[in-house]
Amino acid sequence: MSEGMYSSRELRLGDYVEASSRSGFGSQLVIAVTENFVRFFRPYVHNADFSMIGTIEKEKGESVIPFIGIEEYNIYKDDHKCYKMIKRSVLK
Repeated sequence: MSEGMYSSRELRLGDYVEASSRSGFGSQLVIAVTENFVRFFRPYVHNADFSMIGTIEKEKGESVIPFIGIEEYNIYKDDHKCYKMIKRSVLK
């Protein structure tokens, strides 16, 4: 594994990591670690671009709808993904 990259088994509570570029997930925070799972929290923003539908809104420049939210999800600790460490927090 290259420098600065961590497996899911090496992640700790409070780690701020970036998933591999192939996953589609950006930066995320480790919010729980159990014997079998790592739980992540991540905010996201997605723009649905409807500029190709040919509506009146397109002419006004109002053709993008932003979706803003948060997501929490689990991964198995034995998955084979790598995570780039952005910041490792020392929790007391």
